[in-house]
Amino acid sequence: MQKKTIVTLLAAIAVVAGLGMGLAMAQNMGGGGGGRNWDPAQIRQRAAERVKETLAPSDEEWTVIEPKLNKVLEASAEVSSGMRSMRRGGPGGGDATPAPEPTTATGKAAQDLQATLDKADATPEEIKAKLTALREAREKAKQELETAKTALRELLNVKQEAQLVLMGTLD
Repeated sequence: MQKKTIVTLLAAIAVVAGLGMGLAMAQNMGGGGGGRNWDPAQIRQRAAERVKETLAPSDEEWTVIEPKLNKVLEASAEVSSGMRSMRRGGPGGGDATPAPEPTTATGKAAQDLQATLDKADATPEEIKAKLTALREAREKAKQELETAKTALRELLNVKQEAQLVLMGTLD
């Protein structure tokens, strides 16, 4: 009986410690308060800082690389913005706080599609039009991302390019 109590207590401590670590990580990533403080610009800035640390460019090189890197990071955010869930809540989604207004074309197209899907009287034609608009926005964003990646790749030496491939910034 005593052994069972100790095991249960240790399991409870592990769960509480895990929750505490998860909350700390969320706050460190700008997601404290259920993710309401998420700042895409701050996340891109942190990503650029990690890239700078990894590539170790000279100050002169960085002034040329940084704008191209920022274009890649922004284009990458554009590509992925229309792929995220447009609302929180529901099964496994946390609180029912609505997602912030999208700031990208793909995000807006995804939000428009979701709003159409939420309408009980939406026609198949309306849904198809919104779906087509989202696909077109995604395709345009993918093309812009590839253009930005090519421009960045042209500035890098082979070692820097390889590091960005390992980081997932380039393909």
